[in-house]
Amino acid sequence: VSMVGSVGAVLGALAIGLLVLAVGGSKLVAGAAVIGGIAGALVDSLLGATVQSRLWCDRCDVPTEREVHTCGRVTQPIRGMTWIDNDLVNFMAGIAGGLLSVFLGR
Repeated sequence: VSMVGSVGAVLGALAIGLLVLAVGGSKLVAGAAVIGGIAGALVDSLLGATVQSRLWCDRCDVPTEREVHTCGRVTQPIRGMTWIDNDLVNFMAGIAGGLLSVFLGR
């Protein structure tokens, strides 16, 4: 979680809300899209920081998300659940934000 990333998430959600208004959507739907977008970003950060798999490359001495680092070395798990990768975190965050948007926009 960083200030730049958080500001980017809010600006991205606001841009989607403005797009909804620009194509004739209601303020309710635009607001729901903004709130859902921000919530999805927060869920992504929370899951990424707590349960997402983090791996370590012994050769390069760096953390990574890849099972085989770009240097070719097989990496070792250091925290998180090995079956929860970045793609799954992104999927779950998108579903959470989207469902919240639908719920609020009804």
